Amino acid sequence: MDHKVIILMATYNGTAFLSEQLESIISQKYTNWELYIRDDQSTDQTRNLLAKYVAKDSRIKVLELEGEHGSPVLNFGTLFNYISALGVDYMMFADQDDIWYANKVEASLAYMQTLEKAEMKNFPILVYTGFQFIDDRGIEINQELNMPATLTLPVLLLGNYAYGCTMMLNKALINQINIIPGNAAYHDYWIALVACSFGKAILLPRKLLAYRQHSQNSSSNVDSRLMTARFKRYFDTTTQLPALTRQYQMINVFFETYKPHFNKTSLTVIEGFLTAMKQSNRSLINFMLRNQFKKVGLLPTVAQYYLLLRLRKKIK
Repeated sequence: MDHKVIILMATYNGTAFLSEQLESIISQKYTNWELYIRDDQSTDQTRNLLAKYVAKDSRIKVLELEGEHGSPVLNFGTLFNYISALGVDYMMFADQDDIWYANKVEASLAYMQTLEKAEMKNFPILVYTGFQFIDDRGIEINQELNMPATLTLPVLLLGNYAYGCTMMLNKALINQINIIPGNAAYHDYWIALVACSFGKAILLPRKLLAYRQHSQNSSSNVDSRLMTARFKRYFDTTTQLPALTRQYQMINVFFETYKPHFNKTSLTVIEGFLTAMKQSNRSLINFMLRNQFKKVGLLPTVAQYYLLLRLRKKIK
């Protein structure tokens, strides 16, 4: 069956790169998709540009949804909560400044359906993919982000590798998520937490989009991934403490939201981590080692352990 794929996009002052992204979606080899866009009160020509594309392609729709504004998670969350209630087979997320390769939807869907065949019916699955860094001009940046082949809770609780723009969710996962709350710090992190707690999150090891890096990115700039920048960040508590605090608070909200529904394994890992964070450095490191908490690579793992131990008492 030719399943419809729903794509969600949150826009804000995106005229510089929005046309290129919309053209890349229109040019997808897989054509049975619909793109739903919510604009976050843009003050440039984004709304006019969107109106032109709505007129150009009937699969593109701009939604005027009530709800909060001011951040990607609020915008994407409002979109997700509205669309998911309508009943969706597969869902993807698009950033306004990226470029999708022509086979992105096709390859993601084919891989997803292969995974679904190997599982029981109504099993939640998240597929996330690789990507190519590009700069403002669309020129490739010679840098890679190492990604785990499978996301697990012990990996995810130290940091998210599944970026929203790389994701495809199946119907079971969409239904399991139900809603993304406004106090979730990151919509993609929340989705990955649900996938790893109730189903699985699997990497499709192919680059299926160009991920643009520039000074106005909502996510971190590619320069921040250089080893020298990473080393500097590890000792900069002014930036690390707020980020770790947001992450820890979201994990708490996630735990309270889904606590009655966790299986024994997920409950043990999440509750154990939150409890160890409140106890002592010794309790925390013993718990993380026992449950194989890790990032991709020894140095990032050691650095994350160091940060948590150093800042644990300050994280609220």
